[in-house]
Amino acid sequence: MASMIIGLINGINDVLHVEPISIIVDTLFWLLVILIGYPLAAVVYLFRMIFQVLGWCLGGGGKVDPHSFEHEELAVFVTGCDTGFGREAAPALTARGFTVFCGCLHKSSFQYFEKDSLAIPVQLDVTSDKSVAEAYKVVVAWLGAGSKKRRHFHALVNNAGISGAGFVDWVKMSDFQAAMNVNFYGVLRCVKEFMPLFKKQAAEGTYSGARIVNMSSVAGMFPGMGCMTPYVGSKYAMDSMTENLRLEMMPYGVRVVCINPSFHATPLTRPDTIDETMCHVWNTMSPSLREDYGKGCLQAILDGSKAVEYMKWDSKHVVRAIENGVVDNYPASRELVGMDAKYVFSLLRMLPAGFGVLGVKVKPACMQR
Repeated sequence: MASMIIGLINGINDVLHVEPISIIVDTLFWLLVILIGYPLAAVVYLFRMIFQVLGWCLGGGGKVDPHSFEHEELAVFVTGCDTGFGREAAPALTARGFTVFCGCLHKSSFQYFEKDSLAIPVQLDVTSDKSVAEAYKVVVAWLGAGSKKRRHFHALVNNAGISGAGFVDWVKMSDFQAAMNVNFYGVLRCVKEFMPLFKKQAAEGTYSGARIVNMSSVAGMFPGMGCMTPYVGSKYAMDSMTENLRLEMMPYGVRVVCINPSFHATPLTRPDTIDETMCHVWNTMSPSLREDYGKGCLQAILDGSKAVEYMKWDSKHVVRAIENGVVDNYPASRELVGMDAKYVFSLLRMLPAGFGVLGVKVKPACMQR
């Protein structure tokens, strides 16, 4: 009987992949989803809004407040604190009463946290197994140090990241690997190192409500980001890993949050930084490849990147999203930051792929001859 059912299901699957049947069934299916599913979704979202507003009115659904713990101290580890979101988020979290381990690639960045008694700078290279392991030891040592208060590890914020620009044809494999090693493997490396600590706390019942906050990008959700293939690929990988990690950590009561900001004011989004990155990629290309594309192609991309200057939002909104991920008792699984991320990119990703291609459209010189 089981073999007959399996055979029947496979037969139906075969039929659904034969044209024009596949075209007709696909269209009817999505019409049904739109006609029935969307009205139901609208009702669900309406009730969701009501409950969220009520929760906010009654105290925001509850937040973790270290100041309210008389006999406990809570720690957070934030990677990528040299610049950008990490440097801003660390003091915002210490102001809330958390002890914050500030992961910095360069020791010279320690100076930014010298006057903060709750900030503990730690040298960290997320591309190095040894460096991540040493940072983990610092946290474990703090947890076990003599103190009148019980100490717990509350959150890991994976914020460290690098940019990566250029078409697939332009970029060397080493540049793809560099982006992946920081933006994906760097996050994975930190998660795997700290995971035993999260599991130990949960299994022993010493602390509940811990969380992992991963800083992704709208580029991790939406493919039409022209000339950013190394960056987009690494963020897509990290986004998918975060979704699966959320399911894996549920049995331990560890919440996993993914933050997807659009362009915000950081060193990575400065026009001169973008131009410098693109020109570096261009200059490392072979002469024949540069001839194929032509300088006009490069200039079109550089002109397009200038639009970023007018589309950047204040970084405080991303810092607030990080804070929400760390302190909310029930943080959102995914938080979009930026008006365009919330109301443009989120809509475009629901449309067929052809509708959502916003990448810089350039015509190579070899196609104009």
